Amino acid sequence: MLSKVAMEHPKSWHKQLGYILWALREISNESTSVPPWVLAFGFLPRGPLAILQESWCDEQQLPPSLGKTPHAYLMELRDNLETAQNYASQHVQNAQQRYVHRYNLRSCVKSFVP
Repeated sequence: MLSKVAMEHPKSWHKQLGYILWALREISNESTSVPPWVLAFGFLPRGPLAILQESWCDEQQLPPSLGKTPHAYLMELRDNLETAQNYASQHVQNAQQRYVHRYNLRSCVKSFVP
């Protein structure tokens, strides 16, 4: 993505880095079917369109706070990460089975005779 943006905008490619990072965080991984942001943080990111919609609808957003002790927060984070790991490993197994099926579609048993 970076090389494509650098080729299309050679003098202002550095201004596009934020958009590239946002796209990389938001795009779902093919094998896990989950965006990397969700695997790392456990929730969907609030994108530019969501922020724009909130500003148009005059919705007030409270500043984020933990609302619990650091120990309870870390325990909940650990549980969420374990759940994400289980979810990702299940999707990886499904993706690997799809890859094997596609690879073996046109394969056939070969035997060689001297």
